[in-house]
Amino acid sequence: KTIIKYPEGKKDSSYKILDSITNIANCAFSYCTSLTEIIIPNSVTSIGKSAFSECSNLKEITIPNSVTSIGNYAFSECSSLTEITIPNSVTSIEQSTFSYCTSLTEIIIPDSVTSIDRYAFYECRSFTILCRDNSIAKTYAEENSIKYIIDDNGPTIEFTTDGTNGKTLSTNTQILVEDLIAGLDYSSIKYYIGTESEGITKEKIETSYTENE
Repeated sequence: KTIIKYPEGKKDSSYKILDSITNIANCAFSYCTSLTEIIIPNSVTSIGKSAFSECSNLKEITIPNSVTSIGNYAFSECSSLTEITIPNSVTSIEQSTFSYCTSLTEIIIPDSVTSIDRYAFYECRSFTILCRDNSIAKTYAEENSIKYIIDDNGPTIEFTTDGTNGKTLSTNTQILVEDLIAGLDYSSIKYYIGTESEGITKEKIETSYTENE
């Protein structure tokens, strides 16, 4: 199923896309200036061209790991958006996907991304790319004089799926430590976990951790 168009005149500040939706059509949410938060379910696999363009008050949006393609201009002129994480299911960032996101301060790009258009971040004036060493994202940042931070190391979180067996995740998809671990003050640490994290909840994550050396 495809969401075709969200009513431009609707005044709600938050909207959750239905779990039955798999595609967000071109311009589906464009010019919806009242929206500050949009929740995309794991059922969605594609985000169309200009899908959220000129949502000028949009501050929070999470792109789930189910998404494999993001169209041109998808988040163009989302001038209130400050942070974004590209999931490790995405392999390319297209032309002007985040152009004129003038409040953008940080974007996390996994090494699954093998192509970034030259104008993907056009007129994004001051932002930092978090990426892996030897990644396309690092090369892109260097070629375009964009500040970047290499984030190869980070804390490894152990969790249990059945209450007894612990498992340590590999490193790929970004999440915030403070969102998951009660009592730890790691407000600025980002780290990467793999696709094995699908369905993991706060309750499944233990309050122990080990930092990579």
